[in-house]
This record gives sequence, C-alpha cells and structure tokens, in this order.
Amino acid sequence: MHQTKACEVELNNRGFTLVVVLLLSLAITLLGGTAMFIAMVNFKTTAAEKKYNHAEKAANAGLLNAFDEINRQGTGGANRSISGAMRNAFYSTDVLYGGKNLWFLSSEGSMHDSRVVKTALFQGYYGVGLYTVRGKVNAVLNSGSRLSGCDASDDPDCFVPAFIASGTINTGPNERKSCTVAGAADGTTTGLFGAPAILNMSQGDLSRIFFKVDCFNKHNDAGCTTSLLDYLEYDYGRNPAEHRQDFSFGQNDNALGIPVVSIPVMPPVPAVSSGCIFPVSGNMHGRTLNLTGDLTSCKEIILNSTASTVVIRGDGTRNGTPVKIFTDGNLNQPICDGASNFIFYATNSDKTLAVSNSSNFTIHSTNEVVMNNTNSSFTLYTTGVTNLNGTVSGTIERPFRIVSANRINTGSAGINLTNGSIMSGPFAYADANQLAAGQNLEAAGNLTIENVNIFARSLRFAKKSTVRILDSLVYVYAHACPDCSRKEGDSSLNACTTDNRWCGWYGEGVNLNIGRDVDGTARPVLFLTNNTAVCTIHPAGTVYIWGVWYGEDVTHLSWKEAASRNLNGFLVRNFPPGMTLGITVPGSGFTMNFSKPMMDAVANKYRFFRKVECVRDPLTTKAQLLQTRMISY
Repeated sequence: MHQTKACEVELNNRGFTLVVVLLLSLAITLLGGTAMFIAMVNFKTTAAEKKYNHAEKAANAGLLNAFDEINRQGTGGANRSISGAMRNAFYSTDVLYGGKNLWFLSSEGSMHDSRVVKTALFQGYYGVGLYTVRGKVNAVLNSGSRLSGCDASDDPDCFVPAFIASGTINTGPNERKSCTVAGAADGTTTGLFGAPAILNMSQGDLSRIFFKVDCFNKHNDAGCTTSLLDYLEYDYGRNPAEHRQDFSFGQNDNALGIPVVSIPVMPPVPAVSSGCIFPVSGNMHGRTLNLTGDLTSCKEIILNSTASTVVIRGDGTRNGTPVKIFTDGNLNQPICDGASNFIFYATNSDKTLAVSNSSNFTIHSTNEVVMNNTNSSFTLYTTGVTNLNGTVSGTIERPFRIVSANRINTGSAGINLTNGSIMSGPFAYADANQLAAGQNLEAAGNLTIENVNIFARSLRFAKKSTVRILDSLVYVYAHACPDCSRKEGDSSLNACTTDNRWCGWYGEGVNLNIGRDVDGTARPVLFLTNNTAVCTIHPAGTVYIWGVWYGEDVTHLSWKEAASRNLNGFLVRNFPPGMTLGITVPGSGFTMNFSKPMMDAVANKYRFFRKVECVRDPLTTKAQLLQTRMISY
C-alpha cells in the first residue's frame, strides 16, 4: 500500500518536472523569437532609414539640379520634368510655372520602396536684366559709361542685374559697385551698379522671360501655346466696333512676323431713288450737302457722277445709325468739313478726298486721303496714300484707327497723334521686303505721338525734327531680314547702312524723346523691333529712350555720332541662339538705369508684359533653400 503511494508521488513529480521543462522551453522559445523579431525589425528599420536617406538625398539632388538649371538659363521656362540617378537612388523633379517669374518645384527621390518628396518655390530673378542679350556677345563697356540696375531711390533695396549675356563682357576700368554703396543711386557716378552687376549665362528665349508667352512667333514651334504675336493680333489687330480682324500675322506661314492687313471689300453703289442723289440737277459745282438738314430721310446718299466739288457738313445720324455716302464717278471732288456720324465709300473716284474738323466717321478709300486741321474718333481703311496734318485724336472710349496698305505722311507743320492706332502693312508677307515698299509712317516735320499703337514697316523722320513718343506701343519690321545668314556683315544692319529705306527707323539730326515728356515726366514706351535695324544719324542733344526696347531676332540699334544717350528701363536683344555679335557701349555720354515705377507702368498698360520682381536678397542656392523652407514627407 505504501509502496503504491510512493510510486504515485514519484510519477506526479516527474509529470510536474516535464510541465516545467515544457514551460521553460516555451519561454526560451518566445524570448528567442522575440529577440529575433526585434533584430529583424531593427534590421528592416536600419535598411529603411538607409533607403530613406538615399531617397532624401536624391530628392535634394533633383531640387539642386533644377535650381542650377534655372540659374544657368535665367528662368524656370516651360513646365517640364528633370530626371536623374544617384547610385541606386533616383529622382524626378517637376518644374511648374506659377506666374510673376515664380516656379513651383516638386522633387521625388526614390530607392526601392522608399519615396521622399520635397517642394520649393524658386524666383528666377536672373532672367530680367537691365541690358539682356540672348546668344553670345563680345561686349565692351567704355570708360565713363554707366549701367545701374538699382531702382531710382535714396536707399535702393530693389535692383536687377545690370548686364546679362553669354560671351565676353569687358567693363574696362569701370568699377563694379553695389546698390548699397554710398552714392550708387546718385545718377552721376560712373561704373556698373547692381548686385550682381554682370551675369554670364545662356538664358534662352527672352520673349518668355519678359512677356507672358511661350514664344515670339508660333511658326514651326509645336511647343508654343501662346505667342507674343497672338496678343498683338487680339489686342490691336481686332476692330471691335466693326467686328472684324484688321491685321494678322499668319504665323503658320509667316516666319518673319510681318503684319498682313485686311482691307474690307467695298460694297457696290446701291440703287436709290433720285431723291437720294446729290445734287439732283442744276449747278454741279461747289454744292454743299448739309447732313443735318438735307436728305434726312435717306440712309444712303450717292454723289452725282457729274458733280465736282461737294462739301459735306453736319450730323449724318439717321435713326441712331450713321448715313452712308457713295461716290459714283471720277468727277467727284468730295470735301468733308465739320461733318460727323457718316460712312464714306470712295468707290470710283480718282480724286483726293479731303477731311477737316470732322469726327465719328468711317472712310473706305482706294485713293489719296488728306486730313487737315482737327479730326477725331474715326476709322480709315485705305489702299491709297494718307496725309495727316494738324491734330488727329480720339478718346479712350472711341480712339481713331487707320488701317493702310500704303504710305502714311505727316505734314511739315508738325502733328499730334493722340489716342488711336495706326496699322500699315502689306497684303502678302513678301510685299514688305521690297526696297520701295510703302507701308511706312513718314513725318515731314515735328511729331508727337501719345497713347498710339503703331505697326509700320518703318518710321522715317524729317531732318532736325523733334520726335516725341509717349505712352505708346511701336512695332517696326522693315527688311525683316529674309535672307540673312545671321552674320553681322549680312544682316539688317548692313541692309540699313547700304540703303536707309531698309531701316526700320531712320532720321538725321532729330531731337529724340521716347517715353520722356517735355517736363521730364516718364511716360514709358514699349518699342518692338522685329528683324530690322533702327538708325539715328547725329541726333540733336540727348537721346532719351524710356521704357522697354525689345529686339527680336537679327536686330540692331544704332545712334551714330550721338553726343549722349539716356536709357531708362530695359534693353532686350533676343538674338538667334548660337549667334555672336559685338556690342560696344559708348563712353561718358551713355547712361542706363532701372526704374521700378516705370516698369510697373509698362506692366499695367500691357497685359502681356511680365511685372518685374526685384532682387532683394543674396541670390545663392542656400538663400533660396532658406527662403522657400523646403519640406519633406
């Protein structure tokens, strides 16, 4: 009995021991497994951290590459992606244009399944310089000349680079200075100002840097959605009052950017009752048609084919619309004097149409038109020569508008052109490349242009005249360099020098004031020269050019024997890529300055011009990274 109990106790003890052993084995297994799991997690965490670090470095590299590219080119350019690799890590950086010379950068770095995205904002200050040149140049700044990218203020904290180009830039003995140096903004000290004063880079197509466009001309440019010529066509080529397009550039076929005019086809002479023919009978010479009291029931009036001189006066309103007047014979010698609210069709007349002291009218003519004294708020479509004398004006609500396929002359007594548009162009692109082509504005005396948009093959000025252009847009395209080899000796400058009829601008001894009023007030001008040279011979006094002078393709700006020149604003030369030209900036008589208010005025007036953002901080990559507070996730 006792032995049996002892055996049972022993068996129980063995069972307990086995259970303990099993529990201990389980505990050891759990501890070992946990340790292995912790080790594995630690390994994976270390590997993940390593991959994350590599991905982060790759994302940083993508941003820095984008910064470096923008610095080299002076602009972020069009939306695009930049890709690259760092050992086993890769990056893809998106550059997105955000407006006002700002680009949003998003760079994703990756290594296996680790991804890091970093973002930044970049402001491409370098794209906008006081004197900006595309392509390579050999530039020499002579002693005593002054380029200042400092804004005109007592303590300037706003500036732009003074000179941007690729190639050789020789400043000679001039000392480079900063806007913060005492006396930098005094307007008299010689030397280069602005920090940095000079940048040597290839910044690409300047049209997209200075304007809100992808290119100048869409011709053979599949990547161009909006061109500068698109804006010019829409803003100035359209005639909203007539619901028509007065000129266009035909960019698909027109590589040279020559505006082609569209003159409306004149309707045939209508069949009207004898009561609407003037004069009906009797004396056919020296008759006066008073639109206010004569033939008031006639909406269409025909001048008798046997009538010679007919003077038209009075208000031609007929039930709220202007009366239509037709010529019907080459004996008609019509004179509009003190007339308003009429539409005149010179259909068959071969005599000059004279207009004086008239307003709110439209004229369609194939013959010479002479405007004397004061004429305002009108539209002229003509294929004949136009002569302007006295005052030609309009209002902001109803500007004057001249669309011509021929020459436009101004009288020797001088003329004021205010609030309107002048468009002179050929019917086909090649017609403007003839030496004797007539689509020019030719001034025989003093000329003042205020708030006028001018598109002309060439502007030509009388000797020793005073020329003042204010608050206006000017587009000249003479020669258009159709066969240029892109060398200086075979360019628009050579053509202009050989025969000044090839010049986009020509005058001798003129007193030239572009953007500067009589009292010295700034009224800046946007001047566009397209494939042409402008030449002023021995100008009188100081040449003033205030605003923006933009030269597209092979363009040249020449002031021969000028005593002094003062440019206030931007000078832009969008040469073809790969072209190398020599530029000599004259000596002590040459000054060029930056004015933020003046550039703001240009940006406010022309919606396609980019507002200038000033440099206010050091332009280093480190500064850019600090300013934009790069983040990662």
